[in-house]
Amino acid sequence: MNRKAFALFVYLCNAVAMAQSSCPSPRIDFSMTFDGEAILLHGGYSWDETMQSPMLMDDLWRWNGLVWAETEPSLRPARRLRHASCFDSVRNEVVLFGGMLEDWNYAKDVWIWDGTNWFENTGDPGILRGEGHLSFDSARGVSVLYVGDIFTERTSQTWEFDGSEWTQRLTVDSPGPRLDTGFVYDASRQVCVLFGGVVRDERGADSANDETWEYDGINWSKRDLDLSPSPRFGFSMAYDSERARVVLFGGQLDTGVPEEPVLDGETWEYDGTNWTQISTPDVPSPRWVSSMSFDPIRKRCVLFGGEAYGLGGLKTLGDTWEYDGSNWYDVSPCATPTPRSADLNGDGRVDAMDLMILMAAWKGK
Repeated sequence: MNRKAFALFVYLCNAVAMAQSSCPSPRIDFSMTFDGEAILLHGGYSWDETMQSPMLMDDLWRWNGLVWAETEPSLRPARRLRHASCFDSVRNEVVLFGGMLEDWNYAKDVWIWDGTNWFENTGDPGILRGEGHLSFDSARGVSVLYVGDIFTERTSQTWEFDGSEWTQRLTVDSPGPRLDTGFVYDASRQVCVLFGGVVRDERGADSANDETWEYDGINWSKRDLDLSPSPRFGFSMAYDSERARVVLFGGQLDTGVPEEPVLDGETWEYDGTNWTQISTPDVPSPRWVSSMSFDPIRKRCVLFGGEAYGLGGLKTLGDTWEYDGSNWYDVSPCATPTPRSADLNGDGRVDAMDLMILMAAWKGK
């Protein structure tokens, strides 16, 4: 590609980004996962102008690396927040579990996204009603659900879903009930990894946690590590299958003073042996209750939204960031765009494949 063609290509990349005026609204506590082709975002909530009344959502969006596009299926799950989702790569479908509905009670319904529409999995196997966390175990071909309730039942469960039936796994050890934790599948070591969250002691006092647990399909084991992120909750976590690393960003730290919360903007990676803090030239603003998922096609973690401190207090965010293992990039298409790289698939080259991605985005695919 000669210099003039390259300049035109970069210009078109920016033109498409500027023309794309439709984006997910700022939100928190939503679900986000890769769907086989793009990043799929669903639901969550935001606040009205008075910051007094929460507004729950049921919209569905896809991010292809250049633009967000809203999908409007004929059937959809009810408005909700704090739900979980994962991509079943064997059956090529997204599994969504539970969350909190508009009556502020936890649901335990299960929905399947087949790329065109939602349909409900009507079986009720006795899953605990609480906050769930999902990841897909590609080695065994099952979605793993870890669900816990720190409020009433004060217990937790591990379930597996094979696409049609749910099976509870009774393990000898368990992380115990917790909220706002991170839960991903490490494909290189074939274990689910859980970190941090909020736990409640026998006196009813809540605190942030810094434990790392792993589930191998048989039992849970707590890792004894030399270094890990400080106790936190409400952070974002994803598994980078290209570099075989669990990536963690942000969260709320435990200061011991509920009236003085501190939001974090650190990036950490876990390789199965230890956690390592990563320093990058650019970084998203400190935040919590955002979501992050890895795009294996473009080899980048994608982070959206969350809540941060700004002038006048907390602010709900609607920005889009990407992380490639060396730096963070603000790729928010609905803000005033910064110059964008023409390497749209992240392979280090600018070629016909990038042009194909650009033209597909222009056509709204």
